[in-house]
Amino acid sequence: MIKVLSLLVLLLLWTSTFAKSVDNLDRLVREVDIAADVFRSSIRKRVSDRLRVSNVQGAYLARQGVLISMDVNTPWIRMDELAERSADIGREVDSFEQIPEMVHEILSELKIAVAPYEPEELAELRELRHEQRDLRSAQREIRAKLREQRRKLLRAQGAELADIAVTIEALEDELAAADAEYDALGGDIDAQYERLREARTAHSGRREDAAGLDEAVAATACNYGTTLKSLGSQQHLTVAINLIDVSRYYVFRMERVWDCQRGDIDAARLLKRSFVYDIDG
Repeated sequence: MIKVLSLLVLLLLWTSTFAKSVDNLDRLVREVDIAADVFRSSIRKRVSDRLRVSNVQGAYLARQGVLISMDVNTPWIRMDELAERSADIGREVDSFEQIPEMVHEILSELKIAVAPYEPEELAELRELRHEQRDLRSAQREIRAKLREQRRKLLRAQGAELADIAVTIEALEDELAAADAEYDALGGDIDAQYERLREARTAHSGRREDAAGLDEAVAATACNYGTTLKSLGSQQHLTVAINLIDVSRYYVFRMERVWDCQRGDIDAARLLKRSFVYDIDG
């Protein structure tokens, strides 16, 4: 009896040293990778005019199902406020032009999107501001020369008076041309800021856009969830949407995903029969 018990103990110890493996894991991983790519493409197509989808990842959870997660970013940079504040800054401040470039570089290092503003639009704005700074510097130089010539005019006599008067007239014409160019450049800058404002307006409505994700995720699960062929009917497809301040989870049972794919239920019904919940981040 003691020998039998000893053999049983040894057998239990031997079997407990080995963790359980997942059958067909390689095939499951391939299906998960395909599903992640499909979800990336489908969600981007459905919300590309409002939201930015990135960092899409998939993972298989043994005896549970598949988790697909992604980051969804919405516009948050208030370029209109930046424009309004720039109008309040004195015209003699030369460092302001560096602010957009500095911010852009920091956001790039942090891998933070500045949607909906295109890099070309911001680059054009920076170039215009640099031109404005250079032109402002040229205006200061012309005014300084004018002051110097007018002081000379007070002390001049004879033929020198005519020469200085001609110089002053030329400088005044040069300053008038520079002022006109400065005003035109200011109009170009205002127009560029207006384009940025319009881009922001077109992408406004963060909460409304986030609400539209429900339909997009459900439709994608209905149309493409069956790419996960190796999952059992009682396993789940979970989609995690990471927004700025909250993560939204959608938990679809595969049995219902297949029902939706066959047309027994539609995407709205699939969504209603599934778990949807938010966790503050």
